[in-house]
Amino acid sequence: MENFVKEKILINYFLKGKFTKEEAEAAFLSLNDIINDWCPGINLKNSVFEYYSSHVNISKENYLKNYRTKLEYLVNLARDEFTNYMLKEI
Repeated sequence: MENFVKEKILINYFLKGKFTKEEAEAAFLSLNDIINDWCPGINLKNSVFEYYSSHVNISKENYLKNYRTKLEYLVNLARDEFTNYMLKEI
């Protein structure tokens, strides 16, 4: 799961210049936190913004303008991958 997320962030955002190194690392850490909350069956206890802003200093306005769509897309990809993984384990 971790490698899947890392690969998506690296290929889709960092290598294409859409994220700086700091932004890519914050995105990875945020998604890792979200996935760790899913594992014991906890729903997201915070918004994606709150997860992301815990790893990088960013205003809500900047997040909404420049990062929301990208991060929500990554969360959806991770959710799909997580669901597929859990179904295989059952």
